Amino acid sequence: MYVYRVEDFLSQLPEPPSDKAVRFAVNDLVDLGALTHNQKLTRLGAILSRVSIHPRLCFSVLNAAFIGNIIAGVRTALATEQEFFEDSGDRRNVIREIKRSYNKTSDYSALYHIMQEYEMSHDKEEFCTKYGLRRSSLNYIKALTNQYLQQILSTGVIEAAVDASDLNRFSDIDELASAALLSGSNKLLVTKKHMKTKGKLAAVYGLFTSKGERAHIASDSVNHGIIKKNTSQLLTYFGGHHSIERRALVVYKSTLVSPITVILFAMGDINKMEINNDVTELDIPRHKLKIEVPTSQVDAILKAREMLWKTFQYYIERDLKTSDFDDLTEISRFKIRLVKSIGRILVEANDALDKDCLNK
Repeated sequence: MYVYRVEDFLSQLPEPPSDKAVRFAVNDLVDLGALTHNQKLTRLGAILSRVSIHPRLCFSVLNAAFIGNIIAGVRTALATEQEFFEDSGDRRNVIREIKRSYNKTSDYSALYHIMQEYEMSHDKEEFCTKYGLRRSSLNYIKALTNQYLQQILSTGVIEAAVDASDLNRFSDIDELASAALLSGSNKLLVTKKHMKTKGKLAAVYGLFTSKGERAHIASDSVNHGIIKKNTSQLLTYFGGHHSIERRALVVYKSTLVSPITVILFAMGDINKMEINNDVTELDIPRHKLKIEVPTSQVDAILKAREMLWKTFQYYIERDLKTSDFDDLTEISRFKIRLVKSIGRILVEANDALDKDCLNK
């Protein structure tokens, strides 16, 4: 039996994309779990197809909803493309400091809090003038937020009568919003030492993607200049563009994440190797990353990761029409306890990162 493939459909367009672009898109959807290897739509794929956000960002939003952070999740997705500020090209340093006043390590969380404060302000025009914000953009983001929330609810993945407070139970934990973004984008930047070849030969810190490509943080980002800290750091992001001039990926918005966030929320296999009685190395091949954790904690961390991803899978695959109410209630209570524990772990892990940024 002939299977109608993505390439067949797209080839009928007046200006079809290149074979390379189609293969990349299909492989990405397979990797995400939206398509099977023979290009059949999965349950996740069916849900993603009903929401007009990039599939990876939509998956991030769904996970944000499951862990009680849906508004922050939606606005994180919207912040990847929208410009909040007037004359941004001429005010990069000013914009960076405005965002840092809201969150020192995450552009996404900073913009989320700016949006929240804008909506609560009595004089919105004065608020926009104070920070040089585009009021039209903020109103547009508010409208899109409502539209995307309606689309997500229409998929049936969330109970129709769910209380809004349950979907935003942990909206005050910025670390969970960053973790949810990572769970869908699965993109990391890492600062690490490399040999400087121009001028005097020396080992210096640089910024690289998981694939080893050079990267650069835009000057209006809260994380601009992160390589000057001369320590290994991890960031998650979505988007950016490849600059011919810089010969690097330019990332405009990013968020600093802790190693434990990566272990818990990044996609892909994790292999463990005990170095000694005190330290175990966790290898994440997808990101070419090795993280050392206390041997006494490694099994508990990996168990928490397993429970988290099985919870995501359960909420994607469950059928609310046939699910038992008591089972739904019991699983919801378990999920809340799990997210509380993980949220506490993430906050504690990020405290050190925040303190470090105070010296930036």
